Amino acid sequence: MVKQALKFAWHAVQDAPDRALHPFRRQRASRELRGKLPKTVVFVCHGNICRSPFAAACFQRLASASLKGRIATSSVGFIGPGRGAPPAALSAAERRGLDLSKHRSRLVTPKILRSAELIVVMSAEQARMLRRAAKHEVPIIVLGDLDPQAISARTVIDPWGGSDEVFDASYERIERCVRELVRLLSDDSRDAKPPAEPATRASSEASVGRAGRGTSPRERPR
Repeated sequence: MVKQALKFAWHAVQDAPDRALHPFRRQRASRELRGKLPKTVVFVCHGNICRSPFAAACFQRLASASLKGRIATSSVGFIGPGRGAPPAALSAAERRGLDLSKHRSRLVTPKILRSAELIVVMSAEQARMLRRAAKHEVPIIVLGDLDPQAISARTVIDPWGGSDEVFDASYERIERCVRELVRLLSDDSRDAKPPAEPATRASSEASVGRAGRGTSPRERPR
Protein backbone atom coordinates (compact mmCIF):
# COMPACT_ATOMS: atom_id res chain seq x y z
CA MET A 1 0.00 0.00 0.00
CA VAL A 2 2.81 2.39 0.93
CA LYS A 3 4.79 1.37 -2.16
CA GLN A 4 1.80 2.06 -4.41
CA ALA A 5 1.27 5.47 -2.80
CA LEU A 6 4.92 6.38 -3.30
CA LYS A 7 4.75 5.29 -6.94
CA PHE A 8 1.65 7.42 -7.45
CA ALA A 9 3.37 10.43 -5.87
CA TRP A 10 6.53 9.92 -7.95
CA HIS A 11 4.58 9.90 -11.22
CA ALA A 12 2.65 13.01 -10.14
CA VAL A 13 5.93 14.87 -9.55
CA GLN A 14 7.53 13.46 -12.70
CA ASP A 15 4.65 14.59 -14.91
CA ALA A 16 4.20 18.03 -13.31
CA PRO A 17 6.32 19.84 -15.96
CA ASP A 18 4.25 18.28 -18.75
CA ARG A 19 1.02 19.47 -17.15
CA ALA A 20 2.38 22.98 -16.69
CA LEU A 21 3.82 23.27 -20.20
CA HIS A 22 0.87 21.72 -22.02
CA PRO A 23 -0.96 24.99 -22.89
CA PHE A 24 2.22 26.43 -24.44
CA ARG A 25 3.07 23.25 -26.34
CA ARG A 26 -0.48 23.03 -27.61
CA GLN A 27 -0.41 26.61 -28.83
CA ARG A 28 2.91 26.04 -30.62
CA ALA A 29 1.67 22.83 -32.27
CA SER A 30 -1.50 24.61 -33.34
CA ARG A 31 0.49 27.36 -35.05
CA GLU A 32 2.61 24.80 -36.88
CA LEU A 33 -0.38 22.83 -38.14
CA ARG A 34 -3.16 25.31 -38.76
CA GLY A 35 -4.19 25.44 -42.40
CA LYS A 36 -1.39 23.18 -43.64
CA LEU A 37 -2.47 20.19 -45.70
CA PRO A 38 0.22 17.50 -45.92
CA LYS A 39 0.11 14.93 -48.70
CA THR A 40 1.55 12.21 -46.46
CA VAL A 41 1.00 11.66 -42.73
CA VAL A 42 2.82 8.94 -40.77
CA PHE A 43 1.84 7.92 -37.24
CA VAL A 44 4.53 6.34 -35.09
CA CYS A 45 4.51 4.38 -31.84
CA HIS A 46 6.85 1.88 -30.21
CA GLY A 47 5.64 -1.39 -31.70
CA ASN A 48 3.11 -0.25 -34.34
CA ILE A 49 0.45 -2.64 -33.08
CA CYS A 50 -1.69 -0.57 -30.68
CA ARG A 51 -1.51 3.21 -30.75
CA SER A 52 -0.24 4.26 -34.17
CA PRO A 53 -2.45 1.94 -36.27
CA PHE A 54 -5.52 3.14 -34.39
CA ALA A 55 -4.44 6.77 -34.78
CA ALA A 56 -3.91 6.28 -38.52
CA ALA A 57 -7.30 4.61 -38.97
CA CYS A 58 -8.98 7.31 -36.93
CA PHE A 59 -7.26 10.04 -38.98
CA GLN A 60 -8.30 8.43 -42.27
CA ARG A 61 -11.93 8.33 -41.18
CA LEU A 62 -12.02 11.94 -39.97
CA ALA A 63 -9.89 13.36 -42.79
CA SER A 64 -12.04 11.81 -45.50
CA ALA A 65 -15.01 13.72 -44.12
CA SER A 66 -13.30 17.04 -43.37
CA LEU A 67 -10.24 17.59 -45.56
CA LYS A 68 -9.98 18.21 -49.29
CA GLY A 69 -7.89 15.88 -51.39
CA ARG A 70 -6.39 12.50 -50.63
CA ILE A 71 -3.84 12.23 -47.83
CA ALA A 72 -1.62 9.13 -47.84
CA THR A 73 -1.80 7.86 -44.25
CA SER A 74 0.28 5.09 -42.69
CA SER A 75 1.75 3.93 -39.39
CA VAL A 76 5.12 2.47 -38.37
CA GLY A 77 7.10 1.51 -35.27
CA PHE A 78 10.58 0.79 -33.97
CA ILE A 79 10.40 -2.98 -33.38
CA GLY A 80 8.83 -6.25 -34.57
CA PRO A 81 7.59 -5.99 -38.18
CA GLY A 82 4.83 -8.25 -39.47
CA ARG A 83 2.71 -8.44 -36.31
CA GLY A 84 -1.02 -7.93 -36.07
CA ALA A 85 -2.81 -5.81 -33.50
CA PRO A 86 -3.47 -7.74 -30.25
CA PRO A 87 -7.03 -8.85 -29.43
CA ALA A 88 -7.53 -6.06 -26.88
CA ALA A 89 -6.59 -3.47 -29.51
CA LEU A 90 -8.92 -5.03 -32.07
CA SER A 91 -11.79 -4.96 -29.57
CA ALA A 92 -11.13 -1.39 -28.45
CA ALA A 93 -10.96 -0.19 -32.05
CA GLU A 94 -14.12 -2.10 -32.93
CA ARG A 95 -15.93 -0.37 -30.07
CA ARG A 96 -15.10 2.86 -31.89
CA GLY A 97 -16.21 1.61 -35.29
CA LEU A 98 -12.74 0.88 -36.69
CA ASP A 99 -11.34 -2.39 -38.03
CA LEU A 100 -7.64 -3.12 -37.40
CA SER A 101 -7.80 -6.80 -38.30
CA LYS A 102 -5.78 -6.38 -41.51
CA HIS A 103 -3.05 -4.29 -39.93
CA ARG A 104 0.51 -5.63 -39.87
CA SER A 105 3.30 -3.73 -38.15
CA ARG A 106 6.06 -2.04 -40.15
CA LEU A 107 9.40 -0.52 -39.20
CA VAL A 108 10.21 3.13 -39.67
CA THR A 109 12.85 3.59 -42.40
CA PRO A 110 14.86 6.50 -43.84
CA LYS A 111 12.69 6.35 -46.95
CA ILE A 112 9.53 6.78 -44.88
CA LEU A 113 11.08 9.72 -43.02
CA ARG A 114 12.08 11.38 -46.29
CA SER A 115 8.64 11.03 -47.86
CA ALA A 116 6.56 12.11 -44.86
CA GLU A 117 5.24 15.66 -44.84
CA LEU A 118 3.97 15.21 -41.28
CA ILE A 119 5.04 12.68 -38.63
CA VAL A 120 2.93 12.19 -35.51
CA VAL A 121 4.52 10.43 -32.54
CA MET A 122 3.24 9.30 -29.15
CA SER A 123 6.05 10.70 -27.00
CA ALA A 124 8.78 13.33 -26.94
CA GLU A 125 11.36 10.52 -26.73
CA GLN A 126 10.16 9.13 -30.07
CA ALA A 127 10.39 12.61 -31.60
CA ARG A 128 14.02 12.93 -30.46
CA MET A 129 14.88 9.48 -31.82
CA LEU A 130 13.44 10.28 -35.25
CA ARG A 131 15.13 13.67 -35.44
CA ARG A 132 18.47 12.03 -34.69
CA ALA A 133 17.86 9.35 -37.32
CA ALA A 134 16.73 11.72 -40.06
CA LYS A 135 19.23 13.31 -42.43
CA HIS A 136 17.03 16.36 -42.89
CA GLU A 137 14.55 18.46 -40.97
CA VAL A 138 11.53 16.31 -40.13
CA PRO A 139 8.10 17.82 -39.37
CA ILE A 140 7.20 16.02 -36.13
CA ILE A 141 4.28 16.58 -33.76
CA VAL A 142 3.79 14.87 -30.40
CA LEU A 143 0.14 13.80 -30.53
CA GLY A 144 -0.49 14.51 -26.85
CA ASP A 145 0.39 18.18 -27.40
CA LEU A 146 -2.88 18.54 -29.33
CA ASP A 147 -5.06 17.35 -26.45
CA PRO A 148 -7.83 19.94 -25.91
CA GLN A 149 -8.15 18.79 -22.30
CA ALA A 150 -5.74 19.36 -19.43
CA ILE A 151 -3.37 16.38 -19.30
CA SER A 152 -1.92 13.97 -16.77
CA ALA A 153 1.16 13.24 -18.95
CA ARG A 154 2.46 14.29 -22.36
CA THR A 155 2.98 10.74 -23.62
CA VAL A 156 -0.05 8.89 -24.92
CA ILE A 157 -0.39 5.79 -22.75
CA ASP A 158 0.96 2.59 -24.30
CA PRO A 159 -1.91 0.14 -23.59
CA TRP A 160 -0.05 -2.99 -24.74
CA GLY A 161 -0.71 -5.80 -22.26
CA GLY A 162 -3.24 -3.70 -20.39
CA SER A 163 -6.91 -4.17 -19.58
CA ASP A 164 -9.86 -3.05 -21.70
CA GLU A 165 -10.06 0.01 -19.46
CA VAL A 166 -6.46 0.95 -20.26
CA PHE A 167 -7.05 0.49 -24.00
CA ASP A 168 -10.25 2.54 -23.87
CA ALA A 169 -8.50 5.40 -22.06
CA SER A 170 -5.60 5.39 -24.51
CA TYR A 171 -7.83 5.20 -27.58
CA GLU A 172 -10.18 7.84 -26.23
CA ARG A 173 -7.28 10.26 -25.92
CA ILE A 174 -5.87 9.34 -29.34
CA GLU A 175 -9.23 9.93 -30.99
CA ARG A 176 -9.62 13.25 -29.16
CA CYS A 177 -6.17 14.42 -30.29
CA VAL A 178 -6.58 13.19 -33.87
CA ARG A 179 -9.87 15.04 -34.09
CA GLU A 180 -8.03 18.19 -33.05
CA LEU A 181 -5.33 17.49 -35.64
CA VAL A 182 -7.91 17.29 -38.42
CA ARG A 183 -9.61 20.44 -37.16
CA LEU A 184 -6.35 22.37 -37.30
CA LEU A 185 -5.40 21.12 -40.76
CA SER A 186 -8.78 22.23 -42.08
CA ASP A 187 -8.55 25.67 -40.43
CA ASP A 188 -7.30 28.54 -42.62
CA SER A 189 -7.39 31.18 -39.88
CA ARG A 190 -3.68 31.31 -39.13
CA ASP A 191 -3.86 33.72 -36.20
CA ALA A 192 -6.64 31.96 -34.32
CA LYS A 193 -5.89 30.61 -30.85
CA PRO A 194 -6.83 27.07 -29.82
CA PRO A 195 -9.98 26.76 -27.67
CA ALA A 196 -9.40 27.07 -23.94
CA GLU A 197 -8.77 23.87 -22.04
CA PRO A 198 -11.31 22.51 -19.57
CA ALA A 199 -10.40 23.25 -15.98
CA THR A 200 -10.06 19.57 -15.05
CA ARG A 201 -8.39 16.75 -16.94
CA ALA A 202 -10.15 13.56 -17.96
CA SER A 203 -10.36 11.43 -14.83
CA SER A 204 -10.46 8.19 -16.81
CA GLU A 205 -7.02 8.71 -18.30
CA ALA A 206 -5.53 9.99 -15.06
CA SER A 207 -6.65 6.87 -13.20
CA VAL A 208 -5.88 4.15 -15.71
CA GLY A 209 -2.79 5.93 -16.99
CA ARG A 210 -0.83 4.91 -13.95
CA ALA A 211 -2.28 1.40 -14.07
CA GLY A 212 -1.26 1.10 -17.72
CA ARG A 213 2.32 2.18 -17.21
CA GLY A 214 3.58 -1.11 -15.80
CA THR A 215 7.36 -1.16 -15.42
CA SER A 216 7.82 2.02 -17.43
CA PRO A 217 5.99 5.35 -17.20
CA ARG A 218 6.41 5.92 -20.91
CA GLU A 219 6.64 2.82 -23.12
CA ARG A 220 5.54 -0.61 -22.01
CA PRO A 221 8.05 -3.42 -22.70
CA ARG A 222 7.39 -5.99 -25.41
